[in-house]
Amino acid sequence: MLTKKLKGAQYIYERISADGRLTSYQVKIRRKGFPNQITSFDDLEAAK
Repeated sequence: MLTKKLKGAQYIYERISADGRLTSYQVKIRRKGFPNQITSFDDLEAAK
């Protein structure tokens, strides 16, 4: 599955299926000294 960064959002990515459809939004939080946190949401408002 392809992820593409959402324009204007620092941590939000769009998850794109193999046929080019938007499937969900993925939030990636990276902080030094902590494990990465990645969560998927169905709608953009929930991801924000």
